Amino acid sequence: MKYNEDMRPRLHFTPRAGFLNDPNGLAYDERSHTYHVCFQYQRDVNCDLYIGWRHAVGDHLCALREQGTVIEPNPYGVIFSGSSVRDEKNASGLFGKEGANLLSFYTVHDLETKHEYQAMSYSADGVSWTPYRGGAPVIDNENDRYGVNAFRDPKVVRCDEDTWLMIVGGGVLRLFASRDLRHWEFQSEIENMDAEDAEITEKLLILQKYLPDNVTHGEKMISECPDLFPMGNKWILSGGGLFYVVGRVEKISGKYEFIAESGKRAFARSTEFFAHRGEPYAMQTFSDGRRLAFFWHMDTTAREIENKPWNGALSLPLQLRMQGGRLCAYPAREVDRQFEKIVFCAARVSENTSLSPEPLLLFDLTIEGEKDYTVFLENERSIIRLFACPQEGYLYIDLTRAEEFYEHTVGKIPLGKRGKVRVVKDGCALDVFADGGKNWYSAFVFSENMRYFVRLASESALYAKNVRLKTGRV
Repeated sequence: MKYNEDMRPRLHFTPRAGFLNDPNGLAYDERSHTYHVCFQYQRDVNCDLYIGWRHAVGDHLCALREQGTVIEPNPYGVIFSGSSVRDEKNASGLFGKEGANLLSFYTVHDLETKHEYQAMSYSADGVSWTPYRGGAPVIDNENDRYGVNAFRDPKVVRCDEDTWLMIVGGGVLRLFASRDLRHWEFQSEIENMDAEDAEITEKLLILQKYLPDNVTHGEKMISECPDLFPMGNKWILSGGGLFYVVGRVEKISGKYEFIAESGKRAFARSTEFFAHRGEPYAMQTFSDGRRLAFFWHMDTTAREIENKPWNGALSLPLQLRMQGGRLCAYPAREVDRQFEKIVFCAARVSENTSLSPEPLLLFDLTIEGEKDYTVFLENERSIIRLFACPQEGYLYIDLTRAEEFYEHTVGKIPLGKRGKVRVVKDGCALDVFADGGKNWYSAFVFSENMRYFVRLASESALYAKNVRLKTGRV
């Protein structure tokens, strides 16, 4: 299969060329109304191990502009994942006047010894970054006391007016605290919790293959790419976007601890985990007044698609909410605003209906009744089949006839009692949201023709209502 630019998503950020993976350094500068999005990056599309952070900016989450590499490997190692915060009050003392005032925290990883420590760079203007103390540790890992190849991906979040917390993963999840963002003190290790969903157990077994041999699930919780953020009067602990735990942060005997109030709950739903065909991983969040998130869509298809210049994409910008005690992810309002043209709208559809082909689609419908209902996205080369089965309570995503060079499986997500479904087809990226974002399926589907007809098919006892198909700017 040969690459063409219709395959490139427009709303899922991709690099012009090279390999993108974990989202890092997400921050909003309300002073200039600018979103800063960094991501782990390698120049070679198939990985060259020259790993640093690349930077994109924009005043709109669906219109990010790639700027260049802002944090380069240093003499101590390559640059792994982390996070950014805006130091509005200059707690660090690194900024002389009001500006972007961004602090970026990241892991320095020695490719030979696997030694890891946490470092920081700072940016007054949001354009260029300076390594703090030349890239020396802000949290060292002397004698590998926190583990070998198991102390990475720092996420920094404000805990209260005077205190910042950092959660570090890669192995055991650990909390550190600071008042000035430069000097950090160890607080606690996070206790492990049982999984509430069988899917989590399956995914963690798969993930274990990618962790060092000395890192195993036991009394303490482990995860790559952790996140910790407030949601209402609770705190949410995320493990790479695979699972989350609801709890609270408390200071006990002078040390901050995360106290779990739930077990591990499934979040991003994908049945082809680590197939590297667009499944979501490594979630990171930030706030502009909303709790927003980006995932990394895993992707290694440049090895199989001739002349494809990029691998990896960020997810749609997602807004997180709690609904019925569950964490939900749904496209942020900026996504809706990219779809201007309504090409079909009906209060009720019960007969077979075929709609015009488009490369960028947003499709909403509500499934009602007891019989099965099918939505086809199809062209002469590819068929994507979304099959709703209300009696079973599932929406099946059948991609077995969607690609010429890769055989997908059939995925499924719970349909939910309301039967509301949103489908976003953006180049190769397919996102299916059900039940207000409580359930989400994502995959990459490649075809030389990326324009798909939408066809609705139902049995007489079942229909779709509130059907709306919109197309976006390409």
